[in-house]
Amino acid sequence: MKKSDRVKLSEQSFTKLRKEKLPVDVLTDLEELKDIEYTSLKQFGQDIETQIGKERAAEYGLLIRTCAETMSLPQKSVTREYIEAFLIAIVLALIIRTFIVEAFKIPSGSMEQTLLVGDHLLVNKFIYRFTDPKRGDVIVFKYPDNPSRNFIKRIVGIGGDTVEVRDKTVYVNGQRQDDSFTQHLFSEVLPAQMSPRDNFGPVTVPQNAYFMMGDNRDSSLDSRFWKNTFVTRQAIVGKAMIIYWSWKHDGSMEIPENESFLQAAMRWIKSTVYNVSHLPSTVRWNRLGRLIK
Repeated sequence: MKKSDRVKLSEQSFTKLRKEKLPVDVLTDLEELKDIEYTSLKQFGQDIETQIGKERAAEYGLLIRTCAETMSLPQKSVTREYIEAFLIAIVLALIIRTFIVEAFKIPSGSMEQTLLVGDHLLVNKFIYRFTDPKRGDVIVFKYPDNPSRNFIKRIVGIGGDTVEVRDKTVYVNGQRQDDSFTQHLFSEVLPAQMSPRDNFGPVTVPQNAYFMMGDNRDSSLDSRFWKNTFVTRQAIVGKAMIIYWSWKHDGSMEIPENESFLQAAMRWIKSTVYNVSHLPSTVRWNRLGRLIK
């Protein structure tokens, strides 16, 4: 008996048993089991023993099981099994992507040298359900001036902090911040009247909001420049955790300012062809598996 089979005492089973001269009293006792479907021969045998007694079950059990009707359930086709497996995989992927972890690609140099163009990251989307974002966390969030876009920056200030930039140096609550992980491309210091890049604030961060800056301080569109200065807690997508893949950026491929879907698709195809055709030199092997700090 296969796992997908069922066994029962049907009307046809009783007809066979009568032909085999099974005693009437045994047939009468077995009427209670008529048309009950069993998936286990062991359970079927136990119920027979319960109905007719151990001695008569030992005498007639084999005959009863032989006359019982075995039904095979229709087997799934290979195509159906593949479709079901595919749909289950999609559902699981959506659950994982929505609630647990999601992959992101770095498109710009605003977080250099921590993150490079072509780095592929895994972002933990559930960590902030159990803990609060803190200064220094590198997070993915909805861009405050255009929530349809995702940005990645470092948290510099949290709710209640006073943030100020003086001559390229960041101060939080009057304390100079560690800038060992940052880079400055230009030695020139711009006055606040000209640009907020090198001199900004002071500003106080509202509760449940965050002041964000890129590690590439001279080339980052961040809280210093945004119309909506702060990122709210609700806008946070997750915390950047690890670099799982990294391609070297093809510097000859420029990204148009207002790129259409077709242009983006063509750029992705060209970039992929370039990277694959130049393997393994285009892979930054030393960055794979690197934790983001």
